[in-house]
Amino acid sequence: MNTGEPERRILVQQNIDLRRKLEEEHQSYKRKLSNYQEGQQKQAQLVQKLQQKVNEILRKIVYTFSIQRFYNIKNVVPNLNY
Repeated sequence: MNTGEPERRILVQQNIDLRRKLEEEHQSYKRKLSNYQEGQQKQAQLVQKLQQKVNEILRKIVYTFSIQRFYNIKNVVPNLNY
């Protein structure tokens, strides 16, 4: 029997364990990266929807303000044909 055989088996097993651990950590990293990227994409979509709502509200405000100004002018100068 070779005297270095038990040490060799220990080293082989350590190598296998380290490779397994490295693969698990790699898969964990890939999952975390994927989750982060999905979160960023969802956040970007929410920001876009919020910006659309803000723009819609601003359009309504401008429209309402324009109508108010029109009627205020009409009341000031009632003899004009609009």
